[in-house]
Amino acid sequence: MAVTHEVGLPLDLSKGTFADTEYTDGFLQLKVMKVSDIGNAIYAESGYWESEIIDIKDKITAFKRISKTSQLVNGATYKIFTSSSEDRAVWSAWEEIDYADGTIKSPKNSYAKVRIEIKSTMSDEIVTVDDFTVVGKYSNEFVNSDKGVLELKRVYEYEMNNELGQENIHRKLIERNKFNKINSIHINSDQ
Repeated sequence: MAVTHEVGLPLDLSKGTFADTEYTDGFLQLKVMKVSDIGNAIYAESGYWESEIIDIKDKITAFKRISKTSQLVNGATYKIFTSSSEDRAVWSAWEEIDYADGTIKSPKNSYAKVRIEIKSTMSDEIVTVDDFTVVGKYSNEFVNSDKGVLELKRVYEYEMNNELGQENIHRKLIERNKFNKINSIHINSDQ
C-alpha cells in the first residue's frame, strides 16, 4: 500500500501532518497496524497526509497542476485535495484535483497546502493475539486457560461446612450476586 506524488511546487512527503499514514522508503503509505500470522502487513483502514504550508511567492503560474506517480496495492484508492490562502490565516475549502490532467481547482493564491487521503480495501488475514500455550496464564477463579483455550469456568467446587456434626448435612452460603443461574448442584459422597 504505497502512494507517491510529485508536484511542480516544492512538496516534501516526509514532512507534514500524518494521520494513520507514514513515509517509508520514499513512499507515502497507510500506517502498518499489525502483521498477520504469515507476515503480511495489515494497514490502517484509511488515513491522510497534509503538507506543510507551501510558499508560492512568484511561482503562482506553477500552481496549475499536480503530477503524480502512484503505486497502488490490492485495490487501494487515494484522493488529492488542495487549499490556498492569500495570508496564511484564511484558507479556501479543500478542492479535489482533476485526475485526468492533474489540474488544481483551488484559487491561485500566495500559499497552498496539499492533502492526500488514502483508503485501503479489506482482505482476510489471520492474526493470533494469544495462542494460550502457557498453561494457566489467564486462570483465576472465573476464567480457565489450562486447555489451550480461554473459557469461562462453568463448574465451581466449594468446600461445604459440616452442619452441627451431622455426617449427612452440609451447607454453603452462596451469595445471590455471585451467580445469575445455578443449573444443578452435585454432591459428592465419600461414603
